[in-house]
Amino acid sequence: MRKTTSAAVANASFAQDLAIGTYYGAVNDPTIVIVNAKTQERISLRKGETAANGMTLAEVSIGLNRKETYAQVSLAGEVARLHINEALLQQIAAAAAPKNAKTVPSPQAPAKSAAAVGAQRFQSATIKLPILPVLPR
Repeated sequence: MRKTTSAAVANASFAQDLAIGTYYGAVNDPTIVIVNAKTQERISLRKGETAANGMTLAEVSIGLNRKETYAQVSLAGEVARLHINEALLQQIAAAAAPKNAKTVPSPQAPAKSAAAVGAQRFQSATIKLPILPVLPR
């Protein structure tokens, strides 16, 4: 017996450049953000709702890790199963980083002794501790 459903789902032409960018919300009803790898366009999808381009979210599974997470989307009768694409997400993050960011070397300062450096670090350290409620006895 041959399974043809998964091949038909995986080869949907509208989804060749799409991947899950992120998801948020309740695990049983998340919002899935689909990213187009070429245009960087983002489409937010939820079950029962139709996006502006006509795409719908048919099924979603949030796995224990990112590799197990998938979303099954449909558009104009075609169905595709999308996964998180780590390489695409890294590419988008790199593109979003400032292109003109340069590190400016600090001016040379006279050498300090180890004790002076340690004292300076101690003076500039700030530790914030949480405020805990006092329970009655």
